[in-house]
Amino acid sequence: MIEHELMVIAAAPLLVVSRPLGAFAWALPIVWRRGLGRMGRWRFLAASWRWLTSAGVATILHAAALWAWHQPDLFAAALERDWVHWLQHASFLVTALLFWWSIIDGRARSYGRPCSGCS
Repeated sequence: MIEHELMVIAAAPLLVVSRPLGAFAWALPIVWRRGLGRMGRWRFLAASWRWLTSAGVATILHAAALWAWHQPDLFAAALERDWVHWLQHASFLVTALLFWWSIIDGRARSYGRPCSGCS
């Protein structure tokens, strides 16, 4: 249980704040980086990302993952099978990343810019 809490409460917000994907991209061959850059400009992906990281959707997804894995059948399956336990970890981490992104990036969008009418 402690490792689940560490993923959700410590690792996920630290990963969001550190924004490691840009640094990781430099480890890829230039052709791959260019391809990823082109994919980043796809409207569908950008709209999907905005929707997934909206505060309401991210909170609901994270709550649903936490709730679902505490149902007796899924909980027992995670204890009995390693691959199910890894799936549980992945769902906790991914939904926690979305949740923390919505909080941390949402604040940056709202409060980090100077107002246009200020002198």
